[in-house]
Amino acid sequence: MGASIYELLTSRPPFFTGDLTYQIINKVPQPIMERLAEYGITNEVPDHICEMVMACISKESDRRPQDAQAISAWIRSRGQGELVVADNSATTV
Repeated sequence: MGASIYELLTSRPPFFTGDLTYQIINKVPQPIMERLAEYGITNEVPDHICEMVMACISKESDRRPQDAQAISAWIRSRGQGELVVADNSATTV
């Protein structure tokens, strides 16, 4: 889900050229605002949305949101709440 939202916001998936398997496993995706600037895309994305998307595509599974309900709560709180991650604890991303 995170990769789909990333692509919707930036017009490209987190990784799209070269050895995709290697990148997906080993590389940290470029932050959303950097990607937008690189391609000259004007798209104002709130910080809490950038944080949520980057948490969704985190390499560390314990940093990813637990489920869609946790993502929805984070969006509704505008990043003021806590993002419930996969290990059932809450964290501020």
